[in-house]
Amino acid sequence: MSGEAAVELLKRVFAVCAFLSLGVCSAHAVEPADQLQFADGLFARGLYDLAVREYRALADTPDAPGADAASYRIGEARRLQGQLDAAIEAYRATRQKFPQSVYALRANFRLAEGAINAGNPEEAFALLSDLSTAKDLPDDVTASTLYYLGYAAHQLGKDKDAAAAYRQLIKTTPDNAYAYLGRIELAASLIATNGKQAEIVKLLEEAANQGALPTAAQQALRLLGDYTYRNKDYAASADAYARLFSQSADDSAPNSARLPAAWAFLKANRFAEALEQVRHAPSGNEAAWLYLDANAQRLTDKKKEARAAYEQLLKKYANAPEADPAAYELALLLFQEGDFSNAYARASAAKSNGEISRDLLWIRAESARETGRSDEAVQLYGEIVDAKGDADRAIAARFRAARLRQEAGAWADASERYRALVAVAPKSTLAPDALFASAVSRAQIKESEEALTDWAHLLNDYPNYASRDQALFGKAQAELALDQTEDAEETFALLLRDFPDSPVAAEAHVQYGSLLEQNQNFAEAELHYIQALRKNPDPALSRRIQFRRVGVLQRQDRPDEAVEALNQLVADGAEAEIPVQLLDWAARWNLEHSNYTATVSTATALAEQKISPGWTQIAWYLAGRAQLELNQADKAGASFKEIGDDGRQDDGRLGSGVALGGVGAVEKELD
Repeated sequence: MSGEAAVELLKRVFAVCAFLSLGVCSAHAVEPADQLQFADGLFARGLYDLAVREYRALADTPDAPGADAASYRIGEARRLQGQLDAAIEAYRATRQKFPQSVYALRANFRLAEGAINAGNPEEAFALLSDLSTAKDLPDDVTASTLYYLGYAAHQLGKDKDAAAAYRQLIKTTPDNAYAYLGRIELAASLIATNGKQAEIVKLLEEAANQGALPTAAQQALRLLGDYTYRNKDYAASADAYARLFSQSADDSAPNSARLPAAWAFLKANRFAEALEQVRHAPSGNEAAWLYLDANAQRLTDKKKEARAAYEQLLKKYANAPEADPAAYELALLLFQEGDFSNAYARASAAKSNGEISRDLLWIRAESARETGRSDEAVQLYGEIVDAKGDADRAIAARFRAARLRQEAGAWADASERYRALVAVAPKSTLAPDALFASAVSRAQIKESEEALTDWAHLLNDYPNYASRDQALFGKAQAELALDQTEDAEETFALLLRDFPDSPVAAEAHVQYGSLLEQNQNFAEAELHYIQALRKNPDPALSRRIQFRRVGVLQRQDRPDEAVEALNQLVADGAEAEIPVQLLDWAARWNLEHSNYTATVSTATALAEQKISPGWTQIAWYLAGRAQLELNQADKAGASFKEIGDDGRQDDGRLGSGVALGGVGAVEKELD
């Protein structure tokens, strides 16, 4: 019937009622279908009492067409009037009188809905369970039935039943408004029961991408942001919160979302957006916002602003939950800036537990070390070792404490600490360094056997140690100290074979050559001295090597090469470091072989050393003789004048004793 026909019907009914002076309008004055339509018209206009009178007249005739609908709509009218008891009575009557009617199903839904609102999920669950399996359930009730079934099941702790209901809802009516709400509820349930992340994210994304229910979309984005944050997917969390705020241009997004959103932006390195949330921070919870602001400033390298925010928080909100982590962050900031005194003070004053407590203890220990309080640092490192929960840091603490004891000259204690580290953590990357340092410490106190033990342990158990060449050199030194010369030779040979370009190769060649000299293997010793010189050692070592080479050249009866090397040393200005015996021998050899210029140089160098009057007189005499041969009479005269009357003697007698003992004296000087 059209709207105009309905109005016309109303006019006729009211006209009939007005004609009947008894004031009672019988429901039988019109056909049941018209009667129901008339009542529906009253219902649509909010005339619920009049509509109920008409519905009741029709409902009281169970066999009349539309009686089931009328009975149900009585309940609907009373529900809308807020008369819930009357509504429930009508719904129950409908279910009782018309059990096979579709309106009985609708009535059961309303009863279930009322049970939920009344806090009786058990009754609701029973009713909705039956409804969800009904064959003739109207389409417009299906979605709401499944949604509330899931809701009631969740209230009863029946999470599997709830999930099943929500999944059926999404499958049956995927685009219904209730289905989007169901996605959110299902996602929340899966989050609570550690469901699959992919399914949770998909549900929330689908709910967030619909436009029919803006509030539900915002709820989905909020839940998505929170869930991905807790799963440390900070980029996804930040994206969700950014969408939430973009869809809430009218500031309809809850203020409670701003702080977690700010943390998501911060963790995702979107610092500008984090600071933007700080600028829009709602009133209240100032300590939490100050803490976030301080962290954002610190991470954007605005250390001055960060420090000010931390200090403001600690000053104004000392008892806030954020105070302890703020004290930790401030101590860490100060430590990283190198302000060790203040870092130590802040770390000592901070209260914390767990991992932060261990971090603070580490900051205290490191700051004490940096400020020269070595004994206290060693004690704090000991506390770190005794604490549980951070094995790597305990190993580092052992190493630091040992190093401090080593720097203090407590060599034996340092060595024992290094060895303890290796014993408890042989696979640590610090273990080989600890053995190296232990060996060095033992060498400092001449405990060569102990040092050799550490060197052997290091070389045998850590063959890939980065400073293996240094370890081999140290081992050779210990062997030399113990007069294990054959072992030392083997060690030097291994070092030079495997590490020919090592920084210690030159020194190794020299010491190896010296051992070969002792074994009368002068030719091979010379080869090692030559190899050592090719490494371009520092000037002092280079001269030392050349002195040794001169010695082996002499021993091989190659004086011309020996003198040539000495002459070059003098020319290079190294005369002050050449033993006087070598200078004397070189000057004599040069003179005897008519190398007068070199004679003057070597003799003058000998004279200028002023070791003793005897050496000086010999030197000036040799210089004068060479200068005469060079036709430098004036210079020769000056040289002879330096000798004095006591030096004007037979040249053979003047220096014969020194000349006879020259080579032996040189060897003694070098060794």
